Amino acid sequence: MSQKNLLISLCALSVVACGHYSPPETFESKMARYQVRNTGNSGVPEIEPIQFKTTRMRAPASVEPKTEKEDINFSNRKLYFITLYKQYHELSSFSQTPVREIKQCPSFHSALVDHSEVEKPRVDWKVQYNTNKIQDENYVKYYPELYLSMDDNAPTPRVVDLIRNDTSKTQSLVQSAIEKHVDKTHAELAELCEYGTSDNYYAFENLNTEIRKKDVAPASTTGMKILLKTTLFSNKALIESLKQSSTPSRSPASAIKKVDFEALVMNRLGVPWAKGYYQSLKERP
Repeated sequence: MSQKNLLISLCALSVVACGHYSPPETFESKMARYQVRNTGNSGVPEIEPIQFKTTRMRAPASVEPKTEKEDINFSNRKLYFITLYKQYHELSSFSQTPVREIKQCPSFHSALVDHSEVEKPRVDWKVQYNTNKIQDENYVKYYPELYLSMDDNAPTPRVVDLIRNDTSKTQSLVQSAIEKHVDKTHAELAELCEYGTSDNYYAFENLNTEIRKKDVAPASTTGMKILLKTTLFSNKALIESLKQSSTPSRSPASAIKKVDFEALVMNRLGVPWAKGYYQSLKERP
């Protein structure tokens, strides 16, 4: 082979090699793989987590051996649906409108029958924010409901954005945001019942796949921020926060309350440490 041909061959090989080179994937790219693409319609508020201590969490005592065995037979879809269904009823207890029940659910008929939820009484709750601290982002992080969107189809404006302009409307704004979020949750349940999947479920499933990698959702505030981008984790943050501002009431017994499904979700994803975040929300400044 002549020197000229050799040079041409080496150049060609160099081009091919460069064409197949892929730079290391960024952290943001990894997150994008399981985030819902249409954020505006996902109904998942962009919650900023507080700093919290992560510790090893044992499985909850309420999870009996029979329940654990049953959970093994749960598909991810079924566990997601039941957990979201339970959260819908909990969130509805803070709403001022009647609960819209899911009466027909072809995709999850047996799950709906086995875990049907009785209607809960309305919870008495009142906004108890220190409006003098509403500009402080670290203070706002203790109140995830302030990150709820006031728009039906977009993530902004958030409740906190409007409150910062007019604190006199705090109660009505938060209440309105809760109503909207309950409606979005009901809409997703209806979508799951009809089609068996939803955009938010795909985000959850992708997270379940990605989280097995060490550099995705680590046991830290950064990892918690990733978890909060999915419906089940953000809804739990909202519920735990709203409970802190409510008057405790005794709810009717329900089959669905025998199991802490959110704990089962954390165990399945291998993130029991996330329970530390929800416990830390109670330590409000």
